[in-house]
Amino acid sequence: MPRRIDNVENFLRDYTYTHNRAEFGDMWKSFYQTRIKEESMAEKKGGLKVFIWVFCFLLVVGAGWFAITKFSAVQMKGKIDSGEAIIVTMTVGQVEAMKTAAKDWNELYSDDTLEMGDTVKTGNKSYCELQIINKGMFRVESDTELVIASLIGADGKLDAKMKLTKGEVAIKPKKLESGEVFEVETSSAVAAVRGTTFNISVDDEGSTKVAVSEGKVAVTPKINAIDNAEKKGQISKDSVDELTEELMKPVDVVPGEEMVLDQKKLDKLDKAIEKAIDEVAKEKGPITSEKMLASKAEISGAIVTKAMADVSSGEELNVSSKELVNAYSISASVVTKQELSEENKKKLEQVTEEKIVKDVELLAKLTINSTPAGAEIYLNDEFLGISPVQKMVSKDKSYSIMMVKEGFENYTGSVVPGQVVNIEMKVEMQNVAVADPTNVVAPVETNALVPSLKDPVDTPEVDKPKVDKPKVDKPKVDKPKVDKPVVDKPEVDKPIVVKPKEKEAGDLIWNKPMSVSLAPGSLNDPLYYQGKIYATSEDKLIILSLDGEVLKTVQVQPAGQSLTRPEAGNGMIMFSSDKGMLYAYKPNGDMAWKSESGTPAFTEASPVASGGVVAVPTMDKGMQVFDKNGSLKANVESKEVIFSSPLILKDGKLLVYANDTGDVIGYDIQNKTKKWSQAFGIKRITYPFVGNDDVVIILERSTGILIGFDPETGKEKWRTTISDVKNTSVNPVYDDGFVILVSEDKTTVFAVKASSGTKVLEKNVKAKITGKPYISKKVVYIGTSEGKVIGYDLSSKKEVMKYSPKEEDAKEISIVVAEGENVYSVDEGEMKKIKN
Repeated sequence: MPRRIDNVENFLRDYTYTHNRAEFGDMWKSFYQTRIKEESMAEKKGGLKVFIWVFCFLLVVGAGWFAITKFSAVQMKGKIDSGEAIIVTMTVGQVEAMKTAAKDWNELYSDDTLEMGDTVKTGNKSYCELQIINKGMFRVESDTELVIASLIGADGKLDAKMKLTKGEVAIKPKKLESGEVFEVETSSAVAAVRGTTFNISVDDEGSTKVAVSEGKVAVTPKINAIDNAEKKGQISKDSVDELTEELMKPVDVVPGEEMVLDQKKLDKLDKAIEKAIDEVAKEKGPITSEKMLASKAEISGAIVTKAMADVSSGEELNVSSKELVNAYSISASVVTKQELSEENKKKLEQVTEEKIVKDVELLAKLTINSTPAGAEIYLNDEFLGISPVQKMVSKDKSYSIMMVKEGFENYTGSVVPGQVVNIEMKVEMQNVAVADPTNVVAPVETNALVPSLKDPVDTPEVDKPKVDKPKVDKPKVDKPKVDKPVVDKPEVDKPIVVKPKEKEAGDLIWNKPMSVSLAPGSLNDPLYYQGKIYATSEDKLIILSLDGEVLKTVQVQPAGQSLTRPEAGNGMIMFSSDKGMLYAYKPNGDMAWKSESGTPAFTEASPVASGGVVAVPTMDKGMQVFDKNGSLKANVESKEVIFSSPLILKDGKLLVYANDTGDVIGYDIQNKTKKWSQAFGIKRITYPFVGNDDVVIILERSTGILIGFDPETGKEKWRTTISDVKNTSVNPVYDDGFVILVSEDKTTVFAVKASSGTKVLEKNVKAKITGKPYISKKVVYIGTSEGKVIGYDLSSKKEVMKYSPKEEDAKEISIVVAEGENVYSVDEGEMKKIKN
């Protein structure tokens, strides 16, 4: 019996060490096959003996299992907190791991751990997030294999070294302390970091790419020539590191850059260096540490010169041999740098310091499965990935979930941390085709003897009264027998009446020519207000009805001005000009009042009106505040130019604006005092402020940073970066709790939740977006350069309407608005009414 108990103990140790999550049923099956069946038949004779043995086994295993589980949990918690183990915080799709001593891959789950020597692997369209608690996070992308080489050094300090065999990983470590190390190694390079946000990938040929959005990464190419020379006796062992350091100096990659290290060029250079070392060793003898100390520059310079002469004709490498000799380094010759791509910017937005976990005890696992698999999973409107998904989430928060899959109805519901969600998705009902209204069955044409019948009517047979006549004998005359023609009455089918097909979303209802030209680029941002469209163009105000009529074209005096975009408030249409004029028009196009007390305004900085007051940004007199009748109420001085439209909040009591230095100010209109001033660390703000009484949002032009803050105190609530929208020419649009943005290249529309900064929509329309987006009832509508009008639902993330004109009718859309069941678009020459 003691021997068998030893077997159990050994088996338990082996099994729990080599499996990420050991299940009792699987463990018993494995033990039975590998231990019990191997016992000799002689030992298994006797039923009582077997029963006693099995009973003892279960007793030992039960007690051992409880003790090991409890002990392992406590021990693992200590490792996680110290950084000796990495915790998995999210898995999407197929994610596997191989433990150090194991030979097989096992499925990896959220809340599993990885230790030094373990390897993680992701499948197609799969990824996972890993955390070194309070120190850094990784996002391992699809089709990637990553080895955890080390985590903690002998001194207890961070010594994180990863080996990227293939694929891609985005990494965000916290700023390292003195003596701490964070490195990622590929087949061609070693990347060392300090408090950096970066992405590193290796392709099938072994070339390495490093992209950096924050901090600095030092990338050192890897060569074999020096190690090979040491094996040949051409270099002494104590001079290997010194010569390597001289020849292969790190190349710095800074924020906004990405670098590609070409494996083919590196292989060619490696051979040239090996040949050069051979020649130098023959000329000067073996390279030793004494020789390196005496003439380091001469030795390394000779190797560089010979290697470059052998490998480069001036075309394949990126710098000249003369430059390399001066630097005594040839690393730069195999490196190409370029500006950080939009694709990598998006990937790096997924790893931020805010996402680094501080305490694993605050998290609980949430498991989300769908039938069929492959549904898009959104948690609190944030896209996670394709099901199945497991994520560690905060225990003290509530969550909403949405599943989206083509051909199935969207699923929405609420979930709680620790829950396992299994959803069987319902097949989406398909629209039934309706017969074309022209498809009417014609009457059947029959016997040619019958005249054409347009409206055939059956004549009823009537019995005539019987009358007795006197019988008269007449001479009998034989009449020739004549057969009367037999006439068949045609059976005529009644026409089938088909109801006209009902218009579906995206169907054109009508299009009407316009009496004015409204080409994109000629209009400032149009405004939809009280059933009419208002637009300013140069020195004119144009008013359109939704019936396709130009109701009024107002020549604003004096002529020759450039007007700002129109804004609505206090029952008026407001705009100013570059000549220092402020105008208020009634919705019917009649002027209510104008003021000359304003000063020239930046044409993008429109006046705003709300709560009975009007605020006007100026170029040299700060912010001027008028009452709703045009009387000057306050002059808010500013030494700097104001480039952006402000916001009036709290029923006309609070003004929020920014000056040229990037400072944001809250101004009490009633008391004429500054409430607060806040510097958010950004530069000039030129886009209009958007938001409501609870949160105001600003966008920085040069970076794409979006900040939400409390207008009452100026305290920042959230911050996010959407790199694609930096320098966009389309102003942010706000409605119903969402901010709508368009990328600089005008191909992608984004929606961000105003309360949290969460990006809830990103759609590339594969065309140029023209005009400004319009949002109504949580649907975003956009027009394109191809004349298309598209609507995206912010809840379902789906396209809910799309109008595509015939090729000959395609013109750039300048205005899109939605009202009720219809969408209206305006191009250069006409208005279209489209079913919503």
